[in-house]
Amino acid sequence: MIFHTHTFQQVSLEPEAFLFKGGLLFKIESDIKARCIWYRGACGKGMILRSLFHEGLMATVLLRIAEAESRSPLTKPFAWITYRMLKAFCHMTVGCGASFGPGIVLLHPFGVFSHKTVVAGNNLVLQNSITLGGEDDNGPQIGNNVFVGVGARIIGPISIGDRCRIGANSVVTVSIKADHVAAGNPARQIPIQPVAANPQSRDQ
Repeated sequence: MIFHTHTFQQVSLEPEAFLFKGGLLFKIESDIKARCIWYRGACGKGMILRSLFHEGLMATVLLRIAEAESRSPLTKPFAWITYRMLKAFCHMTVGCGASFGPGIVLLHPFGVFSHKTVVAGNNLVLQNSITLGGEDDNGPQIGNNVFVGVGARIIGPISIGDRCRIGANSVVTVSIKADHVAAGNPARQIPIQPVAANPQSRDQ
């Protein structure tokens, strides 16, 4: 799995670097390691411990629990409660049904809104005051390794390609190709060159 740092350098982790191989615990582990790599550039044990105290960890864990609960009719009522806790304690609103791949990084979750139809890939990085909004009950489909800046609005049944970066306060209502920056209101697409991945086979 590929993660990126705050300078958009890519770091690759092999499957054996993860304690868990699937499910809720795998997603939480991936989120913690993605957060650590974003801030520190690597995910050694000491770095992981420090990353646990960064803002956004509570929101990440609540989001993952709510996602897991929403998948079963037996636990879906509990998901409603967990999503309300996410809103009350972390000021982040997520519709029941939204799906985020492993490695989400919530830098500052305050004011983040996600429609219930949003589907995002691996290693999504979100800053604060972001809207991932639906239109006619259809929300955006977001690829892998995407960064969304402060105050951005991504609205409607559009796709955001892999390795895109959405600029601060941008308004995106059309699909964005992979390896592009989207900036402005309305957003314009600017091509970027992807950064080569650096293999990191194990937790150091």
